[in-house]
Amino acid sequence: MTANVGRPLRRREDFRFLTGRGRYVDDVKLPGTLHLGILRSPHAHAIITEVDLSAAKAAAGVRLALAGADLSGKIGNVKPNWVIPGTVVPDRPVLAVDRVRFVGECIALVVAETREAAYDALELIDVAYEVLPAVVEEGAAVANGAPQLHETVPNNITTYFKTGGGDYAAAAHQADQVLRLRLVNNRLIPTCLETRAVLAEPGVDGGLTVYLPSQVPHMHRRWIAETVGIPEHLLRVVAPDIGGGFGAKMHLYPEELLCAWLARELKSAVKWWESRSESHQATSHGRAHTELIEVAFRNDGCILGMKVETLGNVGAYLSNMASGGPTMAGSYGTGTYKIESFEAVAKVIVTNTVPVPYGSRSVIYDSGDYQGCLDKAVAAFDYTSRREEQQRLRAAGRYRGIGVAAYTEMCGMAPSRRLAANGFDRGGWESARIAIDSSGRATLYSGSMSQGHGHATALAQIAADTLQMPVENIDVVQGDTKQVQAGHGTFNSRSMPVGGSAAHVCAGRIVAKAKKIAAQMLEVAVEDIAFEDGRFCVVGTNIEPLPFGKVARMAYLGHVLPDGIEPGLDETLFYDPVGMGAPSGVHMAYVEVDPDTGMVEIIDYVAVDDAGTIINPLLARGQIHGGVVQGIGQALYEEARYDRDSGQLLTGSLLDYAVPHADTLPKIRSQFQQTPSPTNPLGVKGIGESGAIGAPPTIVHAVLDALAPFGIAHLDMPLTPQKVWSAIRDAHSSDGV
Repeated sequence: MTANVGRPLRRREDFRFLTGRGRYVDDVKLPGTLHLGILRSPHAHAIITEVDLSAAKAAAGVRLALAGADLSGKIGNVKPNWVIPGTVVPDRPVLAVDRVRFVGECIALVVAETREAAYDALELIDVAYEVLPAVVEEGAAVANGAPQLHETVPNNITTYFKTGGGDYAAAAHQADQVLRLRLVNNRLIPTCLETRAVLAEPGVDGGLTVYLPSQVPHMHRRWIAETVGIPEHLLRVVAPDIGGGFGAKMHLYPEELLCAWLARELKSAVKWWESRSESHQATSHGRAHTELIEVAFRNDGCILGMKVETLGNVGAYLSNMASGGPTMAGSYGTGTYKIESFEAVAKVIVTNTVPVPYGSRSVIYDSGDYQGCLDKAVAAFDYTSRREEQQRLRAAGRYRGIGVAAYTEMCGMAPSRRLAANGFDRGGWESARIAIDSSGRATLYSGSMSQGHGHATALAQIAADTLQMPVENIDVVQGDTKQVQAGHGTFNSRSMPVGGSAAHVCAGRIVAKAKKIAAQMLEVAVEDIAFEDGRFCVVGTNIEPLPFGKVARMAYLGHVLPDGIEPGLDETLFYDPVGMGAPSGVHMAYVEVDPDTGMVEIIDYVAVDDAGTIINPLLARGQIHGGVVQGIGQALYEEARYDRDSGQLLTGSLLDYAVPHADTLPKIRSQFQQTPSPTNPLGVKGIGESGAIGAPPTIVHAVLDALAPFGIAHLDMPLTPQKVWSAIRDAHSSDGV
């Protein structure tokens, strides 16, 4: 039977999307649904002195209007889920009670019979403020005399983290040179096609169903249950199709808690839908930190030591994973290089901005062929010829540059026993259940959650190889806490290494049980049974093989079963990896800069990525393409900007916040170096974030290489035309041109 893993199968789910049969939260229509509107703070930092709801309550169609004080003691605070030991966690109420700390923070709510009526009533709420000084930049927030956001967080630092090894001071003393850099990882707004939405529907006997575009449905069920005070067994979370997540939809937000509480209070379905401007103001942002780096090295290029100080801007409150993010530089800041002496300090800083999400930390790389990735990339890119062409064109007044970046990351946070020491209130396992019906078809219930990744295809490919059946005979179910047994969802590129491995091992258990039943049916020892091409046979005999479907039927008939074997063919597994995977890669870009306009054209882009075993090359290339485009956006276009004095968001819509367009992108040439991971039975490492990690430094390096004749050695992202043009102009001015 032809192996399915490794085949570039088209996504099974695409036909449904292409024919308009996708089902997103806002597509769910329930009779009698009420609509929630949120009044948000227009100030970055202010004391609330009065909230007058009287006019809103009297408006046509309004069922309820509430301020923060009305909910005190009724809904708990929004709490983070990853808290580095020693972190001070400031309180975050679902509605601000006495103070607001960022533009867009929830202040009051209106529930009305229509969405329009709710938003009309919001305009009738009168709020009086005493405006306070704001601070939006991480460096300014820790300076003497900076505005303090929380009384419990002195100097605006919630976490201080230090790690390292070796002796950096000695390394710096021995070095020929010490390079010092200040690198800005610019703040990004997750620009999903589908903004956030919530629909909460009360049921019988106190039950509640919440429809939510969640990357982590089972975790959302726990968080909502604990914070609103609903017994977890009475709460069902349904995540239908999701129009993009980018990490932003794995967090707990006030609107989710409010809809759940209001639906039970009003005994009616309550829906909230986020506008694009609300998304920019209130959905968790990404990145937003500054690294101060020292690198001690010899003139032959050998790096002796490295020192990193990270200032992580996490916004006004800690999102689910914010306290851990800035520690990543300390965890694997050395990348794919062997650096004996390394010293890292991270400070997690609160500012008057939207909270930020971050990723994972670990220090053990499982496997990788770093030189192999570099060799493949150089060959595909035709590096030597490109360098020669670059020099010829420079002589003609054209400025082209080559960028090269090698990266590594950690995926699939695990094992569970290690996560507690790092402050995680979650496990690293994933679950899978495979149910075989009496005809031999399979249904795979996975705790992972797709947001456009193609899980229905890739997970079926994994299970199909073990079960030795066609992919089309396997249905995949995700995103419903009533149907799926348990799970941690999708983030940190964990779905294939953890969720895929769970499906693989679970399928193996199905086959193991089916072998025992087949042995009883054929009246032979189970050790004599082989499973080949979807049939159970006794090798070297004339005994007629048993098709899988026939054994499945007997499992449910129960007529011929071994002693101690229960009827049915249904297995559930909780798979906990022994460690994390470390994808790596080398990306290369060829760009041209127009010195008259500052425009950057990407002529070519080559990505060679090592994500271990590739389940589906077509989907894997799609993941790389999407990630590279996201990384190009960070490098050249995207930046969430705030006014330094007022704290006002200056990029409040897509008119002000630029994202990549198809006509500005190159052909992205993707190749893979497959070095299997020893941490899971599939040898998979994860690939979802690889492109977004490799692309920003690759593009920045390429642009700076093009600008080298002007003496420009450093620019912070994004490298917008205005920034590039200004740098060229300033370089001309300093030369007296």
